Amino acid sequence: GDVRVVESDSAEESGVGEGVVVATRWSARVRDHLRAGGNAVLLVDEQSGSPFPVASMPFWREAVKVFEPHQAWGEFPHEGWADLQCAAFAPDLALDTSEARDEITPILRRVDARTAEVHDYAVEVAYGNGRLIVSTLRLEGSRGDQPRGLSRSPAASYLLSAWVRALG
Repeated sequence: GDVRVVESDSAEESGVGEGVVVATRWSARVRDHLRAGGNAVLLVDEQSGSPFPVASMPFWREAVKVFEPHQAWGEFPHEGWADLQCAAFAPDLALDTSEARDEITPILRRVDARTAEVHDYAVEVAYGNGRLIVSTLRLEGSRGDQPRGLSRSPAASYLLSAWVRALG
């Protein structure tokens, strides 16, 4: 299918509702695309906006990561736990989906080792007539020793392409 990257509301309106959009902002254009039956991947940070609140939380410390069975994983290598395959895109934010538990399909969860509180790093949700994968995973890397940019991270590149295929 057709894949487009949307970073703002100022892009042209053609193609709304067609194919899969990869977005870095939760914009009116992305919402219109979903309402019209298109699908999207939304990569969330502190400034991008999100259909879910985000919370600052460490990926590697004091948490169990749960890889939920989901077609969005494709052939991504995991045995049900996070290891070095996640180092290139480990985030420091998680989604607070506590108010939407019945509406989401989790992809990658975070269970706090102290409180057992559940947050998500990636979920799928129906929105309008489309489907949306929302994630705080830093697929672009650029933190600490992470690769600088998606093109320098085979793991992140594969995962994003698997998400697009799952939605496409």
